[in-house]
Amino acid sequence: MQVHDSTTLFSQDSDTFAAAQVALAEREARDRGWWHVMSRCFSPESRVEFSWFQGSGADFVTASQKMRADGVSSRHRLGPPIVHRLDNRAVVVLPAAIELYPTGVRPGRP
Repeated sequence: MQVHDSTTLFSQDSDTFAAAQVALAEREARDRGWWHVMSRCFSPESRVEFSWFQGSGADFVTASQKMRADGVSSRHRLGPPIVHRLDNRAVVVLPAAIELYPTGVRPGRP
């Protein structure tokens, strides 16, 4: 287990803020089906790991589109993001609860 000093762990500089905003924007884009926005949130060498998916960011966008096309509709309730940085790389941990909706039903819509 790697331990970070408080200066690194609690850094609030613009890069840390930007990394958190990218993660939040990606989740909003996925929930709303904004695939072009979602795809811009991943670098070519990105890696995504969820319970149902492990692979590149580009492949995750494709899998998400297929899931929506197959009738799986969901929304994420997000906790506060934590950004772990090392040099010019970052990992954003974003706790979430997933709400699933029947086909064609979206919250806030008739």
